[in-house]
Amino acid sequence: MLKLPKNNFVFLETNKFDKHNSRSYLFSNPIKIVAIYKLEDVKNAFLEIENFISKGYYAAGFISYEAGVFFEESLNGLTIDSNFPLLWFGIYKKPNIFIHKDKLGLTKQRLTHQIRNLRANISKNKYTKDIRHIKDFIKNGDTYQVNYTFKYKFDFKGSLLGFYEDLKAKQSVSYSALIKTQNHSILSFSPELFFRKNRDSIEVRPMKGTFDRGRDIEGDRRNTETLEKSLKNRSENVMIVDLLRNDLGRISKSGSVKTKKLFEVEQYETLLQMISVVKSRLKKDVSLYDLFKAIFPSGSVTGAPKISTMKIIDSLEKEPRRIYTGGIGFFTPSGDAVFNVAIRTALIDNKTKKGEMGIGSGIVIDSDAAKEFEECKLKANFITQEKRNFKLIETMLWQRAKGYFLLSSHLERLKASAEYFNFRFDKKTILKSLEKKFNSNADYKVRLLLDKSGDIDLSFSKINGSTQSKVRFSNKKVSSENPYLYHKSTNRDLYNKEHTKWKRCGYFDIIFRNEKNQITEGAISNIIIKKGQFYYTPPLECGLLNGVYRKSLLNKRQFPLREKILYKKDLCNADKVYMVNSVRGMVECKVI
Repeated sequence: MLKLPKNNFVFLETNKFDKHNSRSYLFSNPIKIVAIYKLEDVKNAFLEIENFISKGYYAAGFISYEAGVFFEESLNGLTIDSNFPLLWFGIYKKPNIFIHKDKLGLTKQRLTHQIRNLRANISKNKYTKDIRHIKDFIKNGDTYQVNYTFKYKFDFKGSLLGFYEDLKAKQSVSYSALIKTQNHSILSFSPELFFRKNRDSIEVRPMKGTFDRGRDIEGDRRNTETLEKSLKNRSENVMIVDLLRNDLGRISKSGSVKTKKLFEVEQYETLLQMISVVKSRLKKDVSLYDLFKAIFPSGSVTGAPKISTMKIIDSLEKEPRRIYTGGIGFFTPSGDAVFNVAIRTALIDNKTKKGEMGIGSGIVIDSDAAKEFEECKLKANFITQEKRNFKLIETMLWQRAKGYFLLSSHLERLKASAEYFNFRFDKKTILKSLEKKFNSNADYKVRLLLDKSGDIDLSFSKINGSTQSKVRFSNKKVSSENPYLYHKSTNRDLYNKEHTKWKRCGYFDIIFRNEKNQITEGAISNIIIKKGQFYYTPPLECGLLNGVYRKSLLNKRQFPLREKILYKKDLCNADKVYMVNSVRGMVECKVI
């Protein structure tokens, strides 16, 4: 476990890994704090930071969105917040560096916190009016796109570290940050790289374009394709790419600015995000101040063209953004640097415990205000949704004569769910754990649990014959929109409670229906009915798990099984009703 200091530390964590992001950094015990509140001090602050870097020190911290006003003379007069730092950097001898593949835990304790009085600082009606104003600006040729934002405000109580760990569990990103200064705390869970500088090479990865997750991997693929083909999102994305190419061109060698990726979609817990990648080679002797003057703030959080759009933002947005849409990161003694775009970032006043988090979206001429407002709420899901600690499950049959039944299908489903929920999946490790030697005189039910880090827990029990064959309908409804219904996990309290309750009364299983009164599944089984010469099972879109035995029967040409929406009357009038899973097979049951 990592122990954090009391104040003036910067913790930059990666918990979504790739070839560029596998390290986390803790900067503590600064020899100096460089913090400024006046625009006229911005340039000298960069010169001071660069002087420390040249002497072998690291600098880690943040730059607020409003600092960008200083970099362009025509922006003078725009609103800034004199009570919040335009720039705050600690100067450190060196960081603690953690090279890891698994997530880095900060505490084993359960640290509680509360978010109270959560509210937007703008009404939907005011938001809609502002979108109309933006479209007027677009029609007049003042802008092509405006990244318009507002804030969620809240009251905070409890453990800051607990809040950070809670949000981290819900949002796996490469550019997380926990910063605590004397006056403020910042919790950032940004998926967006502002820039990465390595010697004379620089890379930016603007994000523009958002879409809902699907209910499973196939749903994600369909939604990804929809996002990739969206003319609105593509036009927004390419507009910002052009802007950033132009910004980089000011400080890059001629002809070196290249778009490496365009319209690529990345997956996160709560949404799909479109990104592009632009790289270039910097001119000789580009200072830190020159670098930020050319590219800050990121065009992905302003709009295009940048300067006129920042003026529009200032005229419409209710209050200064502060750290939101600024940048968080660090510089090394060699001048290398990594900074995020500070989106999905919460700011808390250490004294008053008042908190805020900004959200926004890109507005273009054909934007729909109602849809944009909903997109903003989607982006805030990770702070408002309930944390769900769960594990993935596979329950398998081990047969004394044949070994594991339908093992490849179980592992295929487990892998798909692991990919969907961003769980670590190592097939070799799982197969090795399943090599347990069983008593050859019995068949076993094997229950495998997989947690997010890839750890495995196995349990075994002998299969005994069941004399129960009654089933009944549950009075509890499920929602076909609930993605957890399509994956087998420990997040199944309703199923567990209902099954336990009615099993005591002598029932084999309990049958659920969705919000449309369509039959879905049992607590431990899929459902198949026989009517005439055919067999029928509910389609997945009704809200049910694709059981591996159900799937195998659908794939058997010689077995006349078809998908069909079923209702209570269909089960009551069926010739036969079967409860089906890979451990028990097809169990004929009587519907009570």
